[in-house]
Amino acid sequence: MRSSDVQFASLKMAPRPDGEPIVTRAARLLPVLLHGKPAMLKLSFEEDERLGGAVMKRWDGDGAARVLARDEHALLLERTTMLDRSVRGVVLGRR
Repeated sequence: MRSSDVQFASLKMAPRPDGEPIVTRAARLLPVLLHGKPAMLKLSFEEDERLGGAVMKRWDGDGAARVLARDEHALLLERTTMLDRSVRGVVLGRR
């Protein structure tokens, strides 16, 4: 079983807030820490956004953030903390 198959109710530790919420037209995002590691909690308002969570789970981190847990309306995603690297460089393999 992959970690993304775990439902929120079975997480052994609740995510702790780690920053200010980000509100968009389609979702609310909250930076959190889970077991001391950065993550992002995403609550989706629109059906397309919620369906996207299933797609992201299937991709399993290949080209998108890895889904750590999900349920019908929420995703818990891995979160980068790249302070001194460009995202473009990471995408192009120049970490």
